[in-house]
Amino acid sequence: MSVLIVYYSNEGSTAKVAEGLAKATGGTVRQLVDKRTAGPGSIMAALLGLGTRLVGADYDVSNQDVVVLMTPVWAGSPTPAINTFIARSQLRNKRVFFVSVGISPSNARTVAVLERRLKARGALVVGHQEVLGKAPRMSSTAKGKDPPVPAKPDPTNEELIAAGSAIALTLEAALPPSANEAGS
Repeated sequence: MSVLIVYYSNEGSTAKVAEGLAKATGGTVRQLVDKRTAGPGSIMAALLGLGTRLVGADYDVSNQDVVVLMTPVWAGSPTPAINTFIARSQLRNKRVFFVSVGISPSNARTVAVLERRLKARGALVVGHQEVLGKAPRMSSTAKGKDPPVPAKPDPTNEELIAAGSAIALTLEAALPPSANEAGS
């Protein structure tokens, strides 16, 4: 089964989770690169459900059995890069699993928004996972202030990679065996 892992990562948490998932599934990784630098305007765009301009984006998912979309959570919303990918990819009848990486272990608004947008594009949403990521630094550094001390320590890169590996089991459970795998 071919798995395409499409992710956007501004500060690295989502990239580490994608790395772990790719290692565990043997999937292909495709990073989305935003032409703009992340900042308050990007966060507002996320909140409003807007997209962005991506650098060298490949929207082709036609040869993939499963597409995994991974996004940080900005203002309770998926990032503009993921919004753009969803809007421009041919996701009709494509099995899609999505992952949100945020500073909270639960991001119900992000999950609801992603599920609604994917289904509106005809995607077959097979599941999702929420991962606790590192606290963002961009808002504090943009104002020239030191970042606040988090109540709980940020997960390490190793913990984020392990979270990605664990998602492979959730993804596998969400996908029924194909006819080829059942007959083997």
